[in-house]
Amino acid sequence: MLLAGKYLLAVILISGWIIVTYITGPCHEQVHSPQILSDYDVRVKPQELVHVETKPEIDTLCSRHKAIMAQILTNKENPEDYLHAMSCERLYRGVSDFVKDIHQVYRLTQALDRNYVNIKVVGGSVSKGSMDFFRVGDQLRWSSRLAHMLQRTWSSVELDNISKGGRDVRGHSRHVAEYTSSNTSIYLLEFSINDQFLDSGTIEEKSNEVYSVLLNQPKKPAVVAIELFRSGWQYEFAAKKYNASWDAMKHCGGKVRTFEDQNISFCDEWWTTASSRIPARRNYHVPAISYRDAVFPNLESPPDDLFQMWNGFSHPGPKVHFWIAESIAFAFLFLKSGLETNKDSGNAICLTPNEVIPSSISCGWFYGEDVPGKPGWIFEKGFCTSPLLYTIKVGNQGIVRVEYLVSYDHKMGSCDLLVNGILVTTLNSNIELPVSVPEAYIFNSKQPFLTVEFKMKMGSKFKILSVSTC
Repeated sequence: MLLAGKYLLAVILISGWIIVTYITGPCHEQVHSPQILSDYDVRVKPQELVHVETKPEIDTLCSRHKAIMAQILTNKENPEDYLHAMSCERLYRGVSDFVKDIHQVYRLTQALDRNYVNIKVVGGSVSKGSMDFFRVGDQLRWSSRLAHMLQRTWSSVELDNISKGGRDVRGHSRHVAEYTSSNTSIYLLEFSINDQFLDSGTIEEKSNEVYSVLLNQPKKPAVVAIELFRSGWQYEFAAKKYNASWDAMKHCGGKVRTFEDQNISFCDEWWTTASSRIPARRNYHVPAISYRDAVFPNLESPPDDLFQMWNGFSHPGPKVHFWIAESIAFAFLFLKSGLETNKDSGNAICLTPNEVIPSSISCGWFYGEDVPGKPGWIFEKGFCTSPLLYTIKVGNQGIVRVEYLVSYDHKMGSCDLLVNGILVTTLNSNIELPVSVPEAYIFNSKQPFLTVEFKMKMGSKFKILSVSTC
């Protein structure tokens, strides 16, 4: 029990770091998901209500990560060319989907807290190491770079790359039984590039089949999706057969986007393929580390350095392989830091929280989605400001957790949280950082039943993502 608690304690700190990465919008997937996404560390003490804030220093973590990356570069690789492209903002954005379910994080922290970590990479030709305009050895493919990065953090890491060129998710589904292993603790699955020819229904169906087999092995390994994108970059010194416009036309069916200022031809499918896997990932609670979201989060707004961040057709060059590996290593460093920080502490957390719905629907509040797929109880200023009321039967652990949205949206305001009629805190949902992310307030109670009220205090909008107990 003590060891399990130590593993699980990492989740709170890890989650607090990771939710900051939701650069483009709120990350709560559905109100009825049993998630632990918290900026707070809950300690059981004699007091009736206890709330302890443990904000990590994010910039320090990024600096630590960059120091590790600098040690990986060879003498021929200029740090200026490699270490600045993946900014801290990009790295955070790339891991924004990494913690989606407590059970997957639990599996990951279990795996990473051992002396020996076995990781299996399953993908297509990109993961195998193919590069369109570059002829280099396997030592520069992303899986090899990742192994070197992780070996700087863990004493013993074995990374087994069993990727097959040309194999899409249909092929992986047919061969998934071959991937099972009693020694593998973490699977990294990269299917995005070869799935560019498939419809979304097939991607979802076959991804479900792969996840089901891998996750239900006796030793319960962790599974992480590695989501990429691709483009068609016209390398000026490439042979004539490498024509970006022709390559895009072949895949797009005539619907080609052209980013002329970067000499790029582009298909929407090269970006949307990763999104087609979201239903399957939600179904099996598989988190993603997304190089696509890190570099190119909005299909309608390509970054100015897109030509650099994917320099090829289906197979990018060694720098891109380095940055893919860096994104994954950064996510794993979150877990490592969480384990280091939370070792031997006696904090209590929820493994399977029970969500609570309001006991009465008050004027001024409604349940809905202000952003597609991001539901919650929303207050919008109108002709009345009645409180939203919850009557809670507190769980056996005596923990109550409130998750709400914080955002740079100027409409977002503050809301008083009252427990049994007593003001406990004021939740402020307006922040200066250009992000919209979940925030959490967690407290303990020895009382079996509580009345929790939310009273709008300032501003014109507030969004409660969930109220849960355990």
